Amino acid sequence: MLRRLATGATSLFHEQKIAFHQSLYCRGLKGSTGIVGIEVDPEARQTFTEKCKAVIDLVGQHIPQEAAYRRTVENTYRHRLKTSESEMADEEVEETFSAQLEQLTKMADEELALIPLMAEWKPWDVPEGHKVRRHYFSATNPWQVAQTCYEAQGHKCLCDLGQQPPAASSGFLQPIVKFQGQSF
Repeated sequence: MLRRLATGATSLFHEQKIAFHQSLYCRGLKGSTGIVGIEVDPEARQTFTEKCKAVIDLVGQHIPQEAAYRRTVENTYRHRLKTSESEMADEEVEETFSAQLEQLTKMADEELALIPLMAEWKPWDVPEGHKVRRHYFSATNPWQVAQTCYEAQGHKCLCDLGQQPPAASSGFLQPIVKFQGQSF
């Protein structure tokens, strides 16, 4: 081989180099995810792509179009689907999402389990006349409540309406919404 290299016959070297680079992008070489409970899937990209499509379809069937949950899930999984269908290598897709494809598939499975529960619970339905307590905190002193107000807004969540605090431009931070004693 050294004689070939010295004489300029580098075809064997180039063949070995190409074979080495191709092996770097082969999913079959991954022996473990390194995560307890998540096994290596040799077809992880295809599985993940199918799960993304399933999540988008299911959320479209069961969740109202005006719900913030639906918009968030659809945007997230459309982005993930577009990336997984791109020409990037599996490792580049994993780097884009800072997660392994197997992890992303597990997240999609969990979202598929959550969608029917969200459809049953309907957290986007606020009873007519229900008042939501909002606390607006001062930008100069985040521990000081600058204003508290109680607002009723029919069947729409105030968060979905994109309303700003009364004096958003004059030093108020975004509100923390209290609903049945929980902060959002």
